[in-house]
Amino acid sequence: MKDIIRTKSYWIVSILAAGVIFAALLNLNETYKSEVDVLVLPKNTETLSNADQIIANAEEIPLSLSFYNKLLESNSGINDISSGKSDPEKKKIWNDKVKVERISGSEVVKIEASDKNRFQAEIISQQTALDLTQILNRYYNPETDLETRVISGPIIREAGKYNPGIVFAASLLIALLAVYFSFGLSSLAEKMIPRRSKKPSLEIHFVDGTRVFPKKQSETKKDNVKVKIKIPTSQEARKRLDDLLLGKSNVF
Repeated sequence: MKDIIRTKSYWIVSILAAGVIFAALLNLNETYKSEVDVLVLPKNTETLSNADQIIANAEEIPLSLSFYNKLLESNSGINDISSGKSDPEKKKIWNDKVKVERISGSEVVKIEASDKNRFQAEIISQQTALDLTQILNRYYNPETDLETRVISGPIIREAGKYNPGIVFAASLLIALLAVYFSFGLSSLAEKMIPRRSKKPSLEIHFVDGTRVFPKKQSETKKDNVKVKIKIPTSQEARKRLDDLLLGKSNVF
């Protein structure tokens, strides 16, 4: 089986298989990410002094399970990807889908949602941002304490969970191993299957009208015997052969 790697066909098939696997994995790896920015702006000295804590709360609120459940209740267009799961599992699934972070020490919180469906990524990020502003507005007076509003987005882009280079390397490795074992099993099966022997043949020579037989064949092989007739060259021998074929003579 070591010789398989040295064959040209092995590398050709492996490269073709790697291309097919790479395309399939890229399709599975493809996803959409949608971003929405929310401004959290203190409007008095008290909220300004507590700005860091307020923004930290704004980062954590959308990740809570209660927030996720409310989001599903108020937005029928969002698919419930955690249906039937336990609460800890639901929270983990939701936190893998949505990320919330403060942008470079500013008063802006970025909300990013990812999904294989473009519409789902967009609506999740948008509704998460809107629900977050509504919650903060219930705790703080937007006129005098804290202003929260969506300032950009949704901005949607295509992205992959894994780097294309990693996907290609994995595709090539899978292809090399799969083709190697496939060739190996094929070679092993070919060695295990016995080859069918060729049927013996009996040649009858006519030399000047006289029949000449080769060495006697065993009785068990007579049914499988093929008869080959070599055409004689002399005129008399050929006449006798013609008479034999036309039934005018019997040389046997």
